[in-house]
This record gives sequence, structure tokens and C-alpha cells, in this order.
Amino acid sequence: RDFAQHYSRIRLFEYDSYSDAKFLKFNINGPTKLANWSLTIATEGKCPEQFANIHFYLQYGAYPLAAPRNETFPQGFITSRHHLFKLIFNQTLINPLIQINSPLIGTWFAMTFIDRSTSTIGRKISNAGCNFYLSTWLDYEVIPIPLTLTFNDPVQIVLNNDKPSIYAS
Repeated sequence: RDFAQHYSRIRLFEYDSYSDAKFLKFNINGPTKLANWSLTIATEGKCPEQFANIHFYLQYGAYPLAAPRNETFPQGFITSRHHLFKLIFNQTLINPLIQINSPLIGTWFAMTFIDRSTSTIGRKISNAGCNFYLSTWLDYEVIPIPLTLTFNDPVQIVLNNDKPSIYAS
């Protein structure tokens, strides 16, 4: 079975703090060999031909932790992360794609924002009425898992709404 999840026209902002980032949530509902996250950027208004980088971080099981300005975190803060994927791109990369082989089943979180440039290009973005929009979708195919039922051996199967059912052959 093919599954997909889509976010459309998420407005992106230049990063000054975590409040400027957009957070998205994706679910992989079953085992799969490959998951694809496709990204598309659209602009609206007067945008410069060259603009700052767009960041897209993807993390399994927790919101991504990023420090684009080399910020420090409070003492005792766990900063090492597993299953964190980072994609940083600009308009030269058309329709970027993140492919993950055998991704973990469960919730994946994304964080996205525009890099705040210190050059005149960055100032043009914030002052020119230029808006950036991200559309993204996750696409994957669930691999069927064969189930063998044996005589007089109850098997528990968890259905969609986490309501267990007992089957016996």
C-alpha cells in the first residue's frame, strides 16, 4: 500500500530564534524499504534573484535540535541526536528530495526556516515584501507482513485505533 502525507504553502521566515522556525510532523505507519520527502519552494512578492539558504531538518522521534547561529544550550541539555537528517539548499537546487532507506516506524519531525544572511541580500529579503512558501510531502510504500495463524493458538492483532482484537483459527 502506498501512503503519502502533504503540507502545502507553509510560510517560511528568517531565523532569529526557534519561534521563527516551522515545525512539521510526519508518520510512517508500517515497515518500508524507502521513504521520500519531496520539497518545493515558491516565492511571492519582490524577491531578489539570490537569496539565503533554506534549512530543512528531519528527526525521528523528537523535534530537531539545531543551532544555526552556534548558540549554546543549557548545561545538561542533550545535544547529540540520532536519526537527524539536514538539508540546506537555495534556489540552485530544484525540488530537493530526502530519501531514507528502511526508515524507523513512527513519528518523524521536521524543522524548517530561512537562514538570516548578514549581507545586503538578507536585508533585501526582509524589507522587500518577499515571502517564501514550502510545500512538502512524504511518500512511502508499506511492506506487507505475512501472518500465520495456527490452530488453537490465539494471536493478538492491533488495529488502526489501537483497539486490540483476538483471533483464533
